[in-house]
Amino acid sequence: MQTEKNQTWLPVVVIAGALVVWMAILAAGAYWAPVGEGAGGDFRKLWVVAATTGGFLLLWVFVLLIHRGKARRRAEDSDGRVEKNRDS
Repeated sequence: MQTEKNQTWLPVVVIAGALVVWMAILAAGAYWAPVGEGAGGDFRKLWVVAATTGGFLLLWVFVLLIHRGKARRRAEDSDGRVEKNRDS
């Protein structure tokens, strides 16, 4: 059972980690990008990239948690129906 759980969540963790690395690269590029007369260095750009990528990741965390809860309820419902049919 533990292996199935690892096989399910490992790709999700790898993808989330890759997105965090991608966010860090984008945020660093936005921070150091030359704009106007100054040569970058505006922390607001860094935080905008970090916040939007973090929001994207949080959205998917909520989606996965909701999906997990629905799958558990479906499994419990199907188990309960099978037991009722056996008792009859």
